[in-house]
Amino acid sequence: MAAAAKQGSTTSGHGGFHPTVVVGGNGQFKIYGSPIATTGHAIAPHVKPKSPPHGSVVLGSSKMLVYGQPVVLVGDGTACGDTVVSGEPRFNVG
Repeated sequence: MAAAAKQGSTTSGHGGFHPTVVVGGNGQFKIYGSPIATTGHAIAPHVKPKSPPHGSVVLGSSKMLVYGQPVVLVGDGTACGDTVVSGEPRFNVG
């Protein structure tokens, strides 16, 4: 089982890009007051010279959907190759 990600969850950073946070979330489904993150929600742009800004979460759980979208879990990836590394430890999916 893995913790569900929510708005404010952090990423690991990758390829010289600093860690960033999940800024999107579904406000109709909250985890302890914070919107739950599902696939397609944005991460805060993180940039480095000569690289375009990027980022949304692309992986999610096949075991739990919120309004038809897979819930993002710790360990899931983003469109840019980053990884979600924090979530709500009191809300596990699996």
